[in-house]
Amino acid sequence: INGLKAMDNIILYGDTENIDDRVGVVTFKFSDINSLTLATKIKEVGGVATRRGAFCAHPYVWRLMGIPDEQVHTYEHCADVKTPGMIRVSFGIYNTEEEVDQFLARLPIAKQKAIEYVESIPIDETSAAVLSLFLTGIKKKALIELLQKFTFFKGRIR
Repeated sequence: INGLKAMDNIILYGDTENIDDRVGVVTFKFSDINSLTLATKIKEVGGVATRRGAFCAHPYVWRLMGIPDEQVHTYEHCADVKTPGMIRVSFGIYNTEEEVDQFLARLPIAKQKAIEYVESIPIDETSAAVLSLFLTGIKKKALIELLQKFTFFKGRIR
């Protein structure tokens, strides 16, 4: 838990203070990278299987993540890569402290690779226009200002 707490932009779910009787399941997400992309990179870099998504508890998980009820219908079918979610890793009695340390060491590498992957996706006028359809009612200037806040779009649209 302490190793995860030390990472930038991480959001941990569950009690992270009173951990004496905590089981080996940790649920988290990073505020600056999509959970599906990161879970994929964790598997590729660290050979670690994770569970990603809302764990068959969609309304509850989305409430924990602060997604307003008005937006929940957007993700009902969970078929979109942009569907918000968490990542869960589970350690069992057979795992060693060394394996936990290896996971903690590989997680920032996986996160960096996930960010690099997302940033490598080309954004052209067509894909930006399609995205703007989802953000109806926002003027072009406001849309661009909003999109520039996300790592994915920084310096890619004007």
